[in-house]
Amino acid sequence: MVFNVQMFPKVYFTTPNIHNDENLTITIIHHFLTHWSDDLTEVLYLQLDNTCWENKNQVVFGYLNMLVEVWIFKKLRVCFLLIGHTHDPIDQMFSHFASTLRRKKVGRLPSLIEIIRKAYHPKPIVQKLEETIDMRRFIFGSHDEERCIEKLNDISFQHQFHIKNIDGRALLWGKTYSTSTKWGPTSGLSFLKIIPNCQMYASNLLLLQSFVEIHNARWHSRDVDSSQCLEEIKKCIEDKYEYFDVVYSVWWAYFFMERSDIISNSTNGDIYLRSPFTLPQSL
Repeated sequence: MVFNVQMFPKVYFTTPNIHNDENLTITIIHHFLTHWSDDLTEVLYLQLDNTCWENKNQVVFGYLNMLVEVWIFKKLRVCFLLIGHTHDPIDQMFSHFASTLRRKKVGRLPSLIEIIRKAYHPKPIVQKLEETIDMRRFIFGSHDEERCIEKLNDISFQHQFHIKNIDGRALLWGKTYSTSTKWGPTSGLSFLKIIPNCQMYASNLLLLQSFVEIHNARWHSRDVDSSQCLEEIKKCIEDKYEYFDVVYSVWWAYFFMERSDIISNSTNGDIYLRSPFTLPQSL
């Protein structure tokens, strides 16, 4: 949900080869910044769920520090919501989606997208993601590349963060609550060491997470046979074809064909982004 004088709701659909992790969070933020039609503001305010897997981690903070380091923004404020206090406009929007879907029959993605667009006002912009920036690798390095960030400790109890460019360096401060008066550390943390000068890759997470969650009693490790998972889910869907109309059946047939091609054509090597990673325009 983007606020800039007006409210701009956006909904992202991901294909099953994408994890709900920090790479997805960063890809969504970056997609918004690089496709913003007007000039970017000098200060960016972010409000995120307080989850370490997707939002509150060193990879996300590394990316946010880069935005300030290269003067995309002069300052950046990050707020993580407290448990039990997350009834924000995003929750209200998804409540509209849920109540509408309870009354509708949905058998394929295009139908779901159309219902989502009509379920909320202003009408959400819908984007389908089939790849994510591999920011985790970019931040931590690989093939003996240097890790580009310092170690970030004790952030789990902090809910407010402030990043500011001081003399050409991005410095990071944090505090426990919005009502807290003391930011720490006093002089700020120089969290970002370098910005790597290397190729950005797409995230090569071929494990189909949604499939594994359904079959977690059968596969317990992350090293699973993705093709076997796909076949299991395909069989479950095909068993329900008698309840589908022809359009739904054809759509699912193409869906599984496309997923099979992704798996069969992928390797353990590097996958380059179809849309090269570039930073948005600076101030």
